Amino acid sequence: ATTQYHLALRIPQQTRLPEPGEPAEVGYVDRNTRTFHKVAETQAWCHQQGAISLWLTHRPRTFIYNDFVPEGHGWRAIARIHSLDDGAVGEVGVPIYALSRDGRWGVSLNFGRIPRRGYTYALAPLPSEAPEPDLDHDGLSLVDMQSGEVRLIASYRRLIAHHPWPYDLEGVYMWLNHALFNSDGSRVMVLFRYAPQMMPARPWRTYMYTMAVGPDPEPGSDLRCSLSDIYWRNGAISHQIWGRTPGEILVDADWGGRGHEYVVFDETSHPFQAQR
Repeated sequence: ATTQYHLALRIPQQTRLPEPGEPAEVGYVDRNTRTFHKVAETQAWCHQQGAISLWLTHRPRTFIYNDFVPEGHGWRAIARIHSLDDGAVGEVGVPIYALSRDGRWGVSLNFGRIPRRGYTYALAPLPSEAPEPDLDHDGLSLVDMQSGEVRLIASYRRLIAHHPWPYDLEGVYMWLNHALFNSDGSRVMVLFRYAPQMMPARPWRTYMYTMAVGPDPEPGSDLRCSLSDIYWRNGAISHQIWGRTPGEILVDADWGGRGHEYVVFDETSHPFQAQR
């Protein structure tokens, strides 16, 4: 909060994808001394999204990052909590993708389903033996950062039921990525993507879903498909983020044929109207 420390990873290489068992150093850079301080190591990292290290705004000088723990004959992704004063102080049973601004909520998804390997972890293997997701037990989960409770708020079955063209989902490979909370933590967005096959996952289609975080209204309720694939087609959108107000969404889009520019719209306004 004082902007003195900036979370960072120190990685062993940046010329290829990480390999299983290849760790990265977790730590922070001191703005005053410009030095990196290592506090831990993680095997849950990639060049695109790091270990998703995030400060916990409700716990001073404390941050969270993703890692793996052994489980059976494999590995399970978790999130570790580290205090600059007291060291390791806890963990969450699932990996964290994003936190609400007030630190009240986290959101989690299955990194093992992401076929873009630069966006996931070497120890999160693709589900080659079961390419279809567990429709009722996999999807987007909400994490109570105070109690640690994890609740599935948007299963794949629910997302499919709200899909504008459900007939397009037969025999495809599906995954979720890029989840974000809005400005006041009342809603969360996630990209629902699918492709004809798992690898190579091209061409993929993209649908942006948003939903309530809760507790009132119910977490996962008011599920909306705010942007369908037609808006993303042929690289028309490259990035997306919530805007300044709870319903505002900002995208980097080439919708006017003038090249990519910042376009904003309010998902609660109908008909759809976007402004540069």
